[in-house]
Amino acid sequence: MTGIPALIFVTLLVSIGESRKIDSIYTDKYQLTYYNDGDDSVSFCEALVACSELGAGSRLVKINEEDTQTQMNLMLEYWGHPLVWIGATDMRSEGLWYWVDGTSFRYGYTNWGFNQPNSGADENCAASGISSSEDVAGMWHDYSCSGDYGYVCQRSISTARSLSAVSTTKLTYSDTPTSLANAQKECESKGARLARVYNGHYEDILRILPKENGTKYWIKDESSEHGCAVMSYNRWQTHECNGEQHGFVCESDEETLQE
Repeated sequence: MTGIPALIFVTLLVSIGESRKIDSIYTDKYQLTYYNDGDDSVSFCEALVACSELGAGSRLVKINEEDTQTQMNLMLEYWGHPLVWIGATDMRSEGLWYWVDGTSFRYGYTNWGFNQPNSGADENCAASGISSSEDVAGMWHDYSCSGDYGYVCQRSISTARSLSAVSTTKLTYSDTPTSLANAQKECESKGARLARVYNGHYEDILRILPKENGTKYWIKDESSEHGCAVMSYNRWQTHECNGEQHGFVCESDEETLQE
């Protein structure tokens, strides 16, 4: 078995392409984002590096409480609960599982599937998802660290706030369902643009959205493949720029929006 310093050394040598952001969800504690390069071809070490490269406070997800698992399950439900790497391994000592920040599993929350972990020295990294008919959403399995899966990165909300610039934009929203093209036109008619979601800015949008009505709103997510997203209270989801009808959120750098 190799120690954690060797693991870090190996991961620093890994060169990976940019993975595609699929979905994000937010709680009052953290931001979870699901990434996939389109071919499920990301190893554990690649996922570890990719999350760390997102900036301070970002890491491969640490599921040390049930709420984190629940929120991740909510995000991944739409995608059929795919297997995703989580930040857990027993590389340091066989059978002694720990999170990549060094926290032991011994006294914390776990969610292992039936008869898991089960494969000794050959499977030293953990993934969450549904891999058999015996599983329910989010069960953990041990796999070879060279396996190819998507992954979930986690960043604390306090870190995201500290890294984001103070917002100077003015925000308005409409509950009236309309197409993306019409939403953009409506925003432009007010001297504004469709609101953009980027690090920290989602909090500004959440402050103005109703919490109870479940309405979805068109926004822009320029880091996604399509550039479009649909937002509801507490999450956004990347979305094809299609003809569906939703509400929308406008933003402007001007002092006031045209009525």
